[in-house]
Amino acid sequence: MQVSSYVSIGFILLKNLADIFQVAENLADFIKADYRVRTQIRESLENNYFRNQNQPFAAHIAFQVAFCYDNGFGVKSDSNKCRTWLEKSNRQPDDLKSEREAVRPAVWKSERMRQLKGLISVDLIHEYRKLNKLEQARMECEREVGDMARAFGELHFIPLNLYSIFGDLLDELGEFAKAKALRMRIRDHIEKADGIGHPNYIQSNLDVVKSHIQLGEWMEAQLLQEVVLKRTEGTDNSAVESIKNNLAGTYNRQGRSKEAEELDVQVMETYKMELGQEHPFTLTSMGNLASTFWHQGRWNEAEELEVQVMKTRKRVLGQEHPETLNSKSNLALTYKSQGRWKEAEELEVQVMETSRRVFGQEHPSTLNSMAHVATIYWKQGRWKEAEELEVQVMDTSNRVLGQEHPETLSSMSNLASTYRNLGRLMEAEELEVQVMEARKRLLGHEHPDILTIMGNLAMTYGNQGRWKDAEELEVQVMETRKRVLGQEHPDTLTSMSNLTSTFWNQGRWNDAAELEVQIMETRKMVLGQEHPDTLTSMNNLASTLWKQGRWNEAEELEVQVMETFKRVLGRDHPDTLTSMGNLASTYRNRGEWKEAEQLEVQVMENSKRVLGQEHPDTLTSMNNLATTYSNQKRWGEAEELFVQVMEMRKKVLGQEHPSTLTSMGNLASTYRNQEQWKQAEELEVQVLKMLETVLGQEHPSTLISMGNLASTFSEQGRWKEAEELEVQVMETRKRILGEQHPDTLTSMNNLASTLSNQGHWMQAEELQIEVINRMRATLGEDHPSTVIAIANLASRRAKYEASQLEEEENRLVRELRERLEGHSIQCRERLLQSAIARFEDVNDGKESFSQWILQKCADREDFGTDEDRLELAVAMSREVDTGTDEGMLRRAFDMSVGADENGETDEERLQRTLGISMVDDNDEIGSSKGNTRLR
Repeated sequence: MQVSSYVSIGFILLKNLADIFQVAENLADFIKADYRVRTQIRESLENNYFRNQNQPFAAHIAFQVAFCYDNGFGVKSDSNKCRTWLEKSNRQPDDLKSEREAVRPAVWKSERMRQLKGLISVDLIHEYRKLNKLEQARMECEREVGDMARAFGELHFIPLNLYSIFGDLLDELGEFAKAKALRMRIRDHIEKADGIGHPNYIQSNLDVVKSHIQLGEWMEAQLLQEVVLKRTEGTDNSAVESIKNNLAGTYNRQGRSKEAEELDVQVMETYKMELGQEHPFTLTSMGNLASTFWHQGRWNEAEELEVQVMKTRKRVLGQEHPETLNSKSNLALTYKSQGRWKEAEELEVQVMETSRRVFGQEHPSTLNSMAHVATIYWKQGRWKEAEELEVQVMDTSNRVLGQEHPETLSSMSNLASTYRNLGRLMEAEELEVQVMEARKRLLGHEHPDILTIMGNLAMTYGNQGRWKDAEELEVQVMETRKRVLGQEHPDTLTSMSNLTSTFWNQGRWNDAAELEVQIMETRKMVLGQEHPDTLTSMNNLASTLWKQGRWNEAEELEVQVMETFKRVLGRDHPDTLTSMGNLASTYRNRGEWKEAEQLEVQVMENSKRVLGQEHPDTLTSMNNLATTYSNQKRWGEAEELFVQVMEMRKKVLGQEHPSTLTSMGNLASTYRNQEQWKQAEELEVQVLKMLETVLGQEHPSTLISMGNLASTFSEQGRWKEAEELEVQVMETRKRILGEQHPDTLTSMNNLASTLSNQGHWMQAEELQIEVINRMRATLGEDHPSTVIAIANLASRRAKYEASQLEEEENRLVRELRERLEGHSIQCRERLLQSAIARFEDVNDGKESFSQWILQKCADREDFGTDEDRLELAVAMSREVDTGTDEGMLRRAFDMSVGADENGETDEERLQRTLGISMVDDNDEIGSSKGNTRLR
């Protein structure tokens, strides 16, 4: 029923009954209606007087107008105008006083007016908002309540009704503290006047409860509701079931869903028995129980009840009734939790379109349904469509309700979350800071809505790589929720989980694991082993265990989570697919490629079917499978998938979205692994420039891309360019993330590798030792990263020693060849003895000079000519004193390469010819040092 109906009813009534109409007699009825109805009545009375002032009943009308001005009915109280109209009526002031006294009993005297009682159940506050008349309604209501309170007394039923409307109006305007103060003042007055057993006192307490809930004061709301329930239970008070219903809602807000369920079941069964299955109160109670099931993660049971409620309301109330639309929206929310996005979208779009047609574009129900549709788009990764709707909702709310109205602020917060997912982090931060400051002013520092937006802002800081800022906010949110809501409240556990994510990004895996164990154990106790939130916390802990190198423990948890999700939510639920992807990652990182690939193919195919080809989760699964192909060196398959992911992300998210840039970086890595340096470098330079523009030069993702480009330079032997980038990455990470952060240690390790490739062995080793010491302190001696770093150091040392030996060997051979040329046998022998002494000094007796020379002769195709090699062989024969002449050596050296029928190689034949014995690799060969050294 539109408000205009009240006006027309009032006008028709006065037109037909102007001669007998009594304002005082019908005041109890009209005081609950729209203030404009009262204005219309007063104006109609005045107009009727002037049209009929010569009629006998004109004096009666004048007296009714005098009553309006006396008491403030439909006009501001005005004693002068009251006196003027009283003179027109030929009545005395005492007559007005008597009329006022007649109003005192709250009686519905007029049978005709009693019919209006059914009309006043319409939510007038929503009507004011729809017509953009909230401020005007507030002014009129404030004026009326003051006038009526002065006329009849503050505790009269008429001012009390007006106070109730005024409190609701203040709530609608977001002025929760003012509404609470008003309600508490009225309650205190009623207690003094009527006592705590009076129905008015009970109702006033329930009004105060409403304020506690609006202000997030759930403990105060709970205690007050329990007191009221205790006083009314066992009586025939019709409010008992309603109180239980509201208390169950408070329990749900406190995370006490089992107690909420117990009350909801009681209320539902009572209503079914007393009112019947299809009564509106029964259906509401069924919806409330479904909501409790939803909080418990019992989505199938919630769905069953919600479908029943929706079908009954369609049949009883009609397709377009507000309650029918609410039940559809609730069912859509359950579908969303079940991962049934298409069904959720279909229902919520129906609600939105119906609301637009029935209530209008700017009605709160329409705006709410638009916000719900945007959330479904958001969950499907359709962020552009979500943004479009959210901007509409925000602009309309801003215009109709004002910039700081709670619903405007909620719409701004939703839009900020979409900006965050679109990678527009500065816009997200700007909106979130604005919302946070406004809510602090309106609600104080500890309201649940304040803590939620602080958590969202912390998430944006995290995406910006500002992990210290994120941690500071998250700790504040967590401590406040622990104090206000308690250690076990779901919101407290959520804030603890958010903090662990920040610890994770900071590389503080021990701190993260400690918190995650707390969260997991608390959720098991409060929600049960199989609640989706419990399973999510187990999944998070498994990821941290993996980072700590505790792979077996991680795998055990992930298998448990995956199997439970399959059983509880089904194989195709997004949470089930995520758990399968996590387990696959553990297999992949352990080198179990087949197991990883098998799971990842399942996840990808199911995601394509359930979520769609372009859903972010589908693209992530394709990316993971491509990574597994890369690890197996199946470059072609990896490249094909990486290209698909990149192109889809460009189309869906845009060229500059961080996820698009990540996929470009992954493709570049595949080019690098295939030695397609030009393509790899071209992509990596493009990614780096975009990340510097979008996220800034010091963002963690930007630093990763710089490290990737440095790797491409290294692979091409462009050591100086690689070193320059790696130094920049290392120094920035030290400053931004700290010297102990795993990413910082990785960059130090990469730089050490580049230094060693340039032959800067001492600098490389010094840096590598620093990395190992920091890893031992941060990660532990047995962590895989520590073990790998130690192995890298050992490898570099071996490489250094080998390079030093090879360099000395090459120099000796080169000098030997030069000095042997053109000298006599005797001179060669003398030079050879000097070379032997020099070699043994360098080689530290690890192998004989003859073995070394033979190896050089046999293996080094680029070692001079055949004649040079023959000269060395001759010189070698002097060392072993075989007496072999030059002809025999030439015949032996000219033998073809390969083994003869007895399995003897040419090298072995040559050794046998020269009388050299084979030496086992494990034996140590000693040799005396000569006195002469080559200069």
